[in-house]
Amino acid sequence: MMNLVLACLAGGFISLVIGAIWYSPKVFGSAWMKEVGMTEEDAQKGNMPMIFGIAFILSAYMAYEMKWINHDDPLPDFLHGMYHGAKNVGVFAVGALIINGLFEQKSFKYLAINAGYWLTVFAFIGGVLASFPSFKPKEKATETEETGMHIEFFDTHTISQTTRQKEDTYFIS
Repeated sequence: MMNLVLACLAGGFISLVIGAIWYSPKVFGSAWMKEVGMTEEDAQKGNMPMIFGIAFILSAYMAYEMKWINHDDPLPDFLHGMYHGAKNVGVFAVGALIINGLFEQKSFKYLAINAGYWLTVFAFIGGVLASFPSFKPKEKATETEETGMHIEFFDTHTISQTTRQKEDTYFIS
């Protein structure tokens, strides 16, 4: 449980760190501010503790919802998590941002900056989650363990034979 809490807090922190870099004036910050129509003075008027606090909490919660990244894969843990973070979560976030941006008639540059940020954030959160010890894949279950389900996709004969044996057991008594 403690690993899950730490991983989620790390996920929240990652979004803030990547955001600080991504939206800095030397990377995409100046272009983003221009596309939004915001000046440096406008940015300073916001309630920064509240904005960063809510951003951290929501990012940590999004990391919590990504806790399913734990199956066996030949890729190194971090890359495996990045793959799933970008593919399975980032794609939905990016899609939603683009749809909203299209209806709001935002520029392609605005869409690309924000979509790229979230795709990057979810990739890194996935990588960090997959690297935490409690998220590492468990050893494959053996048939003697009570796991609830064990499927070998390449051996359907074994599955149907096992199913038939279970059905016989139920109907014989």
